[in-house]
Amino acid sequence: MERTVYLERMRKALYHAAHGGIREEDIVTCGGIQYYPYEYILTYDAHANKWQHSAVLHDLKAESIQRVKLEEVDQ
Repeated sequence: MERTVYLERMRKALYHAAHGGIREEDIVTCGGIQYYPYEYILTYDAHANKWQHSAVLHDLKAESIQRVKLEEVDQ
């Protein structure tokens, strides 16, 4: 998923989570599992020469979070 799309989806999802609950348009998938965007992490790889974009996703069923590469997140 593109970073700007993820960040906007995360902004809306966190607002909805705090004000009545997650909506269908907030949901993303990764590996066939439904999540809502919870956090975004930007860091360098182990060699400090390439940016790594990570998504922290909140699992709707398991009530847990998972960190994945942003490119693995589907709309």
